[in-house]
Amino acid sequence: MKYMVPASVFGLMLLSGCASTGIPSLTESAPKTASEHFAYAPASNGHVRVEVDNVVMKGDPDFIPTDPNWVQLRVRITNVGSRTITVSGGGEQLANGTVVRNAQTGNDIVKPPSVGKQLLMSSGGIIGALVFPPALLLGVAADVALPIYSAGKLERVVKRVNTEALRVGPVAPGTSVSGLIFVPAVTGQTGLVLFYEENGKTQSVSIPRT
Repeated sequence: MKYMVPASVFGLMLLSGCASTGIPSLTESAPKTASEHFAYAPASNGHVRVEVDNVVMKGDPDFIPTDPNWVQLRVRITNVGSRTITVSGGGEQLANGTVVRNAQTGNDIVKPPSVGKQLLMSSGGIIGALVFPPALLLGVAADVALPIYSAGKLERVVKRVNTEALRVGPVAPGTSVSGLIFVPAVTGQTGLVLFYEENGKTQSVSIPRT
């Protein structure tokens, strides 16, 4: 059974540039523990201030995804301007400029991210790879490797996502919203990107990785 979170969840963002064409060049010697540390500096552009309050990965008791290849981020967005803004999307940015959108539904985080050749390959070289590449992904499409979990466990995952996920929508001046987003745990990530609308125009702010 598949479980979906509401369309209002921050996962409205479309997962761009991610075809399920398989994970290239992963081998049996791939690391079994995290090879990267994910942390982010606060960022502000005069309209919004974005802070990543908490980063959770595989092994932490608060980690919600059933697949380890996700980074769980608690993000706080504060409207520091004089006009209402509308949060519309976001994701993570890789070193080559590619923006990888965050998980769209609770169903996404119970399987490995669908990061394929368009995401991982650039000019013939690997520019990103899963931090925790599961052995069953080697040489197969990411969408094929869907582990089996009990309905009860999936229900608990979806309930937490429904309750704690960051939701898109308006943010009034002087107020803030907070919630979880989930981005693929890939190497080569340089930071996060938030998209929002202010006075009818689409704006963005970059949240650098430290």
